[in-house]
Amino acid sequence: MTQLDGSVRKTEDGGFIVAFDRLTDRPPARVWAALTDPKILANWLGDVELDLRIGGPFIIRFRRMSVVMTGQITALDPGRMLEYTTRFQPQPTGSSSSTPTKKPSTLITAPGT
Repeated sequence: MTQLDGSVRKTEDGGFIVAFDRLTDRPPARVWAALTDPKILANWLGDVELDLRIGGPFIIRFRRMSVVMTGQITALDPGRMLEYTTRFQPQPTGSSSSTPTKKPSTLITAPGT
């Protein structure tokens, strides 16, 4: 049997919301930077372009994988919450084959908040 380390919920429009909770001993500002600073993201993901604003696009070209993830930021509370759509597609980015859009969310809180 497979044990889920998070939750998956299907949306009315046929998409999915996938959520994971993680506890870390790192300060929230450091975690936020690891998720939103293109230079830091590049250290562990690959080439990243990110426009950190609601409606802003992003592109992640994963290192050692022939996949590109594109998306758009749909909600933002700097330092606390980041929600975005995603679309995965094979490289090159002009390929018409892709997976359905999903809407992940990242919520960062300090203990006691």
